[in-house]
Amino acid sequence: MKISTKSRYGLAFMVCLAEKINDVQTASDIAFKLNISKLYLEQVIQDIRNTGLITSIRGTRGGYKLNKSPSSITIWEILKVTEAMLADDRELCPQNEAFAYIYRAIDKKVLLALDKALYESLSKITLQDVIDAATESGEMFYI
Repeated sequence: MKISTKSRYGLAFMVCLAEKINDVQTASDIAFKLNISKLYLEQVIQDIRNTGLITSIRGTRGGYKLNKSPSSITIWEILKVTEAMLADDRELCPQNEAFAYIYRAIDKKVLLALDKALYESLSKITLQDVIDAATESGEMFYI
């Protein structure tokens, strides 16, 4: 299964915040560090900010900061915001109402099962687990 660019950027953004848990970081600095578009990252940040996982601080020393410790933020919490398929309010829109039962069956048997499996796996992995894995590999860097 592939995850979207939006989700990869969202996860990377959250890892960057967690790396410097006590610092306020700007979208510009993180976009530069990750070598990604600041405008696109800001769109991703807006979705994540609406979850309450991060705080936005205004002013000349403004930026973003985690609201919780990395060990209490699960990958599921991040991906359910950035991945459309994981949305709880998903609706299948059939082109032909006569075949709506097919879409309901797919939703019930396939998509809900997939969501459940993803939830069970990804709710066990925390942001801290990702940071620890990066640290073990020796690939973490700081700016």
